[in-house]
Amino acid sequence: MPRKWLFPKALSVLSTMTPKVLATLLAIALSALALLLLVIAPSGKHHSLDDYPTMDTETSQRFIAGRAAVNALLQQFGSDGMTDRDIVFPDDYGGKYFDENGYLFILTTQENFKDISFLSDNPVINDSVVYRYVPHSFNDLTKLRMFLRANQDYLGDLSVIALSMVDPQNALEIEMLDLRNKEVLLDFLRSNYEGFDDSMVAIIQGEERAFASNYTIP
Repeated sequence: MPRKWLFPKALSVLSTMTPKVLATLLAIALSALALLLLVIAPSGKHHSLDDYPTMDTETSQRFIAGRAAVNALLQQFGSDGMTDRDIVFPDDYGGKYFDENGYLFILTTQENFKDISFLSDNPVINDSVVYRYVPHSFNDLTKLRMFLRANQDYLGDLSVIALSMVDPQNALEIEMLDLRNKEVLLDFLRSNYEGFDDSMVAIIQGEERAFASNYTIP
């Protein structure tokens, strides 16, 4: 069967369209591309379209402004725009997240706005950005996560299967298959991790799933 080339046919169809119709199709295509780019964060974390099921124009505009603010903030921290894994964050930085209305929340351990260290040179300020005080810095939660990962064998005995940074809660989320071990884990952290506070973690019920034999807790 001879190969059928669709490209010439597509050009033929496009040539019959009026400039107004072509402009409309182009606008739709560009809007779809822009939305796709917006839901992918430069830190490597992805925002699902399901997270914003009823995004109206005003919310979308705030989200766009917020993404620009995130880029500016990460560049200020030394990001190359692709990942934030190797960034050394300021000690008073607590994380970031978007709410359902498109507002960007930037978290800080400074109670006074003027004392925030990462605002000294180039403050990220616009109507879409909200600064929120939190008790735990991003660095402190990262160190706690590293401590737990260094004790993977013990965590495995307690049915811990995942560790995740959850910025809106300003906590390290710990996923366990058996929540009866929750107090055992908390007692372990209280006794072995200096400066630990229960509010640093959010322990949730995990779901059974298949793991490779060499699985390590993320």
